[in-house]
Amino acid sequence: MEPQSSASASADSQQHEPTPERLLQLGMGFWASRTLLSAVELELFTHLARGPQDADPLIGALGLHPRGALDFLDALVALGVLEREGKTYRNTPDTEQFLDKSKPSYVGGLLEMAAARLYPYWGSLTEALRTGQPQNEAKQGGNPFDAIYRDAFATCTTTPCTTPNLIVPAGNRIPGTARSVTGAELTWQPVRGWRAGAELRYSSEVWVNDANTEAAPAYATVAVHTGYVFDIKGWQLQAAARIDNLFDRRYAGSVIVNESNGRYYEPAPGRSWILKLTGSYAF
Repeated sequence: MEPQSSASASADSQQHEPTPERLLQLGMGFWASRTLLSAVELELFTHLARGPQDADPLIGALGLHPRGALDFLDALVALGVLEREGKTYRNTPDTEQFLDKSKPSYVGGLLEMAAARLYPYWGSLTEALRTGQPQNEAKQGGNPFDAIYRDAFATCTTTPCTTPNLIVPAGNRIPGTARSVTGAELTWQPVRGWRAGAELRYSSEVWVNDANTEAAPAYATVAVHTGYVFDIKGWQLQAAARIDNLFDRRYAGSVIVNESNGRYYEPAPGRSWILKLTGSYAF
């Protein structure tokens, strides 16, 4: 019995022997993702959705240099996103359904954005961790939100989202954000006595869905305020009155982005009044 126990311990030791295999596979994982992202950028799957094709005409149609092109195609086969029979390549059922730009189920827009934006920025992760500084468009003074919507992408118009059914074209405005919000104020505010002022606020239209088919209209509102400051036996008292939305303008105060029932708009308050009296005492 004792030799068996010794042999079992030896087998367990070999089974749990540390290896670098998983670490190397994890560290080199970008090889697979970059290969897929390049295939999406080249619209390879959209091209093969028209039908299987031999290597030479496929390479020519994609505009690839002969050096490395076959290795690239075979790498996609090894990754399970293409199939090959002899010299003929075809899409897998998954890539046929979700990476063909002509289909409403296309999800490659997200991968296109990842290739164009996220992939380069993740290459600066070490710098971001050391400096705490952003590594996206803001690093060069750009606007990351504008850049995101320069790329087309697929989304859903219903929930739950199983298959995207809407292609959002490049250049659409991010819903829920105004292109510009401007304010101005004119105030008379002496230390004591009468005070008065007026405020003007303007907001441009706000799109309410990714498709940019509906928007809350632009609006402007006016507010006025007045008050009086005076002293009584060590007390400083201030009486004030304010009217917001002076002309009782009806407008959308907020929006519910991509609301599935089309109830996007939440009304802002109408004309409102505020009266207050404050005081302070100097010891």
